Amino acid sequence: MMFDDCIYKYLQGENLSTGKKIRISCSEEEILDRTNLLVNIVRGKKIIDLGCADHLEVIDLKIRNNTWLHKRLCETAEFCLGIDINEKAIEYIKSLGYKDVLYCDILKDKELILSQNNNYDILVAGETLEHIDNPVLFLNTLREL
Repeated sequence: MMFDDCIYKYLQGENLSTGKKIRISCSEEEILDRTNLLVNIVRGKKIIDLGCADHLEVIDLKIRNNTWLHKRLCETAEFCLGIDINEKAIEYIKSLGYKDVLYCDILKDKELILSQNNNYDILVAGETLEHIDNPVLFLNTLREL
């Protein structure tokens, strides 16, 4: 994937934008938002949505606005297993009717993850990495699993 030269300042943290639109060189199409991109990527696939809960306080608002990533992924994927470390949020999500969600810390509960059907096509960690204390350990654990 190739980016325009101006994009590298954003990738390197020199510039910041919460609404930056980018053009990917392999496509003439402008990507309007990452949610739609992810929804299209997971269409018809078996996926894990790691960090599925978002912040408990905003789930209802995001559902109303159709911006809650987990809901959008569930609507498009063939199967979506949601995993999150926030137990209260997982319980709330279950109360909304989402059955395939799991309260789990993948760094501590490797056996629980391994006990799940591990025949998945894609792992989405859309809003996770910035919350991880040790991203290298986290990514290595994902690779092992």
